[in-house]
Amino acid sequence: MLKRERITFEEKLIDSDRKVLWFEQEMRKVGDWARKRQSEYNQAASNFQKLLLEAKQETVEQTNNFNLDLASELDSLRYEAAELTR
Repeated sequence: MLKRERITFEEKLIDSDRKVLWFEQEMRKVGDWARKRQSEYNQAASNFQKLLLEAKQETVEQTNNFNLDLASELDSLRYEAAELTR
């Protein structure tokens, strides 16, 4: 009886060891997956930030050019108004 119990216990122990190894492997896979996704997210966020900065700079340049055009047009209108009042 003791021998049978010992064999049963050893079988359960071996089965438990297999389960622990399987869970450890799965945890490694999940950890690798999470690290990969975090890296992809960080790269995408960095690219987005770069594109956003470029868009902001482009908007500022366009606004400055538009303001210069408006200022030039305003100067022309002032000159024409001054000519008309003479």
